[in-house]
Amino acid sequence: MLPRARGQRIRLAREIEQHGRPDKALYKVMPKGLAALRGWLDAVEDEPAAGRVVFALKLFFCDFAYSRDSACALAAYRAYLIQRLDAYEQLEAQLGDRPRGYSEHVLEHGLRRVRATLDWIDDTTAEISASARTAQV
Repeated sequence: MLPRARGQRIRLAREIEQHGRPDKALYKVMPKGLAALRGWLDAVEDEPAAGRVVFALKLFFCDFAYSRDSACALAAYRAYLIQRLDAYEQLEAQLGDRPRGYSEHVLEHGLRRVRATLDWIDDTTAEISASARTAQV
């Protein structure tokens, strides 16, 4: 992505020579690139095409958002996961008492991961809200 971004004038790069290691590049985001990043951060998608990783990535970059409102990103991620949890629980209900095979173990993994992530979202939302209240005082 970064090599393509140079042609779009959204970032600058500077090569740094390193002795005994491959050279590295330092990047600086230009105003047009920052505007593009902020636009992407502020757009709330219920079901991003790139999948669930988009939510964590957006939260990571929330310091660059215009609104700096991570609550929207977390709420969207929560809604996405609630839909997943509902689908997984429907599958689980269809299993009944039959013996568990590998696919059922994978389903259990999905259920546990979604529930754990929902707990993390709730904790993170509460912590961010508390920090925002403290900052306003």
